[in-house]
Amino acid sequence: MSQRDGPRWLRASDLAQLAVCERLVLYEQRFGKQRTREQEEAAERGEGAHDDFLRAALTVNPGAKTSIEAKPGCFVASVAFAPDAAETRTLRRFRDRCLRPTRPGRMFIAAYYRHAPALARAMLRHPVLRALVRALLGPIVFAAALLTTRDR
Repeated sequence: MSQRDGPRWLRASDLAQLAVCERLVLYEQRFGKQRTREQEEAAERGEGAHDDFLRAALTVNPGAKTSIEAKPGCFVASVAFAPDAAETRTLRRFRDRCLRPTRPGRMFIAAYYRHAPALARAMLRHPVLRALVRALLGPIVFAAALLTTRDR
């Protein structure tokens, strides 16, 4: 039946898909976007490729500013350890898997992004502060590794 001839019929599967999409939107709004293990692994590979590219760029042009120095919103762990360090990747995984899905976790992430840039800039200027933050993050990284490994 064409639209000119009368109303267009919808299949039940089309209607069901609409409900699934609506529920997915509500779920992601409440708990954050969830990623599969494959998506997490692809993101980690992408971060690794980015870090490899950055290292290669710094080999060619050692005087270039890195994203840590150029961007005020850098990660504290990136300054404390290194952008591609295992500790930094562990904390990113913990953020994505444990903090982001919960409302309190998202509130913590928002507060972190507001206050961390000043700490990261100070760490770049003061190696002693960087060492202190690295020591304080050690137990947190250990706990995050346990939580994210168990989560797999």
